[in-house]
Amino acid sequence: MSSKDFKIVFGIMVCLIISRIVPHAPNFTAAIAGLLLGAVVIRHSLGLVLILLSYMMADLGINYFKYGTIGVSTEQFYWIYFPLAIIYYLNRMMTENSQSPLKIQGLGILSSLFFFLFSNIGVWGSSTMYSKDVSGLVQCFTLALPFLANEMAGTFFYSLVLFTVYWSYNKVEDLSYAYGRR
Repeated sequence: MSSKDFKIVFGIMVCLIISRIVPHAPNFTAAIAGLLLGAVVIRHSLGLVLILLSYMMADLGINYFKYGTIGVSTEQFYWIYFPLAIIYYLNRMMTENSQSPLKIQGLGILSSLFFFLFSNIGVWGSSTMYSKDVSGLVQCFTLALPFLANEMAGTFFYSLVLFTVYWSYNKVEDLSYAYGRR
């Protein structure tokens, strides 16, 4: 990874951690947007590792300060980190030939839906709150719909912010280079 890539990943990491720690609506974070930017721009597996590491650091802080626990559960790996990694790689493949703003927002919506489906199957399967049949699964998904709305809104908002900053920075950098101000 280049030094520019590390700067971008560092910016994503800071944004992701801050968006998860400051008070916010449940699931209104930069998680999917950060992975989307990393997949589109960095296109390197180390970017994914660093982004997921920042997500885990935020989880460790939240778990310790909010719940008084130390560590991250195994279930979080299966039902949270694994689908996030899948999202990164799928978005990297889907943006190989085109990186238009409309496509990126569409991928943000699809990524939010995928995360919602995958993580809530985990909630249903590992929780005692829901019966282990179709009605329990439907109940789990129904009760999680507000989280999906927040996830999509957060993904849309943070994608807009992260990609606007990235594209603006590149435009300024290109102008500086064109006018010999490097």
